[in-house]
Amino acid sequence: MDNYEQLIAGFERIGTLIRKLLWENSFNVGLNPIQLQILFFCKQQNKRKVYPTKLSEFFGVSLPSLSDSLNSLIKKGLIKKTKDKSVKRISYISLTRKGQKLLKELSNWDAPLKNVLNKIDNEEIKNSYHFLLTFLRELLDIGMMQHLRMCFTCQYLSINQNGEPEYFCNFLESTLKKEQLRIDCPDHLRKE
Repeated sequence: MDNYEQLIAGFERIGTLIRKLLWENSFNVGLNPIQLQILFFCKQQNKRKVYPTKLSEFFGVSLPSLSDSLNSLIKKGLIKKTKDKSVKRISYISLTRKGQKLLKELSNWDAPLKNVLNKIDNEEIKNSYHFLLTFLRELLDIGMMQHLRMCFTCQYLSINQNGEPEYFCNFLESTLKKEQLRIDCPDHLRKE
């Protein structure tokens, strides 16, 4: 493909649509999009500690800007701040039950996107997903993205490059198909 501008324009349109869906869903529950994204991020981290500095880096915003959003979420009872037991001066945030309940109510925010994806050939989706993983890895390698806990950056992943790549996760002790590779894995251990 010689016309990367069209591909980038497509990414931009999809990004605009995702922001629109986030805006509509956050507005309906009295939040702004970054606040809703913070809640989604906390949910994705599962039981891992979420530190404000990690959020700041992930979203590409300053700590003072982020603090306003965090304080608002705390006041609304959607997240709580807890002092880290090992380093008392550091706090981490986590979802409250009220925050978890709200996210459950908003679990279908991306339904329009999933409905369209259901109409596309499964093989085409698998190939597109693998392209997306490769593209993200390249952006990570040149420093344009941070904090991707993807398989390609994990110590547990082994790749056999004889012909079609074969992937093996040493943590799961399992072979992975390319569509099973993850962008955000809870068991990720960054390669040194």
